[in-house]
Amino acid sequence: MKLTLAFAAIGTAAGFTSSTTSVRPASKLYSSDEFVVGIVGDLHIDPRKMEDYSIGKSHFKPIFEEGKAAHGNVALVSLGDLGESKNCDHNPESDSELFAGTTQCHELAAEYLGSFGVPY
Repeated sequence: MKLTLAFAAIGTAAGFTSSTTSVRPASKLYSSDEFVVGIVGDLHIDPRKMEDYSIGKSHFKPIFEEGKAAHGNVALVSLGDLGESKNCDHNPESDSELFAGTTQCHELAAEYLGSFGVPY
């Protein structure tokens, strides 16, 4: 089995690792299983700073495209907090509402994660 992991804390750094583990002997009867899994953590999406998220996504896209072309087993996983845990000027009626946990936050996160072009 070959598992390629791409991980990043968007806006900070990105890292990539590839692990090859032999689960069964290679033969005419068996083929190797390959997967690419992108892992993003603690996005803390802030609608005022989406350019940072575009840069982070640009690190993943070539890896995902290569995996989709090679075998198609590609997915994205988001771990941790989705939204910024402070007011992001998103609600003109309240200057103290946190962005995290709002419908706007979840919709923006879904739009962002969906923009990678792989299941999440």
